[in-house]
Amino acid sequence: MKFHFVDAAPGAVVIRAEGPIAPDSPEQFSDALVELVGPQIYTRKLRINLSESDFISSAGIGGLLQCHKQFRENGGELVVHAPSRTIRQTLDLMRLQTVFTID
Repeated sequence: MKFHFVDAAPGAVVIRAEGPIAPDSPEQFSDALVELVGPQIYTRKLRINLSESDFISSAGIGGLLQCHKQFRENGGELVVHAPSRTIRQTLDLMRLQTVFTID
């Protein structure tokens, strides 16, 4: 799992994930975001592009959910952008489109 910084427009920070989203723990997922963008990320809108990832583990799902909670508590927003077909199916199966925005 690798995250790459793409853009920091006034409306949102955009990052791109590469490879399987399979951290050792949900905390490793959120730590990677903070390391890339900084702790203030939770106060902004973050679009995470998952088009180049073809797998997400349960810890990856846990990381998304943990981050979503942090964003919500700090006035930010997490948007999952362009998930690959397999990740989209996983998110839909878990009905996570009712939890956070998937576009």
